[in-house]
Amino acid sequence: MSSSEDPCPACKWTPDQQRRCNYESSVRLFYGASSRRYWSLGSKFVLKEREKDPPSYEVINTHFIKENTTIPVHTTIQEWTEGENTADELWDALAKSLSDKVPEVVRSRLRDSMPSPHPWTFTHGDLTSCNIVDPTNFGLRALIDWEGSAYFPVWWEFTVAGFGLGDEDLEWKRLLLGNLANHKEARTWFLEFTSFASRSSDSNTRLKVLKECGIEEDIDI
Repeated sequence: MSSSEDPCPACKWTPDQQRRCNYESSVRLFYGASSRRYWSLGSKFVLKEREKDPPSYEVINTHFIKENTTIPVHTTIQEWTEGENTADELWDALAKSLSDKVPEVVRSRLRDSMPSPHPWTFTHGDLTSCNIVDPTNFGLRALIDWEGSAYFPVWWEFTVAGFGLGDEDLEWKRLLLGNLANHKEARTWFLEFTSFASRSSDSNTRLKVLKECGIEEDIDI
């Protein structure tokens, strides 16, 4: 630590705070390279800290190595991204689908009325009937197509389950909705939001929102 009173860039404590505290931490920064830092958490655990970009596939890769080879690798207890999954980040991601012609007053109205995404919930993300393998036809029972699975807003699966791809899928979605937590308000918001997406044909819902924002005529999406 330098002789100045600037806080330590690693622990954020100032020299004065360190002088006043007799506690000796077992958490230590012991190595750093580029944008990565390694902390010892006592004598049994290591915390690896890195920037979130570019994305890392270390956990997936080490799990694969551990399960399919005899190469000794470490055991990962938990992986997380600090500061992810906020309502603002959700809005930023969704807003990219809005038409450039959506007035700012409408964008503000949609953002302010967006339901809270918490608690973020791991879900399949595409529970259409075609992603359910029928054991009578294939001799096995499985839920396939997990490529879009992730942690979504708690209301996401209920919201998208309202959209069907044909009669068979619509029948399945009605059964599914009856077994999911009810998020009708979130679904109403989502329908309003998607009415302003590029190439949306839902002019009735769009005009309703526009009038609530003081705009009496529909806009060309």
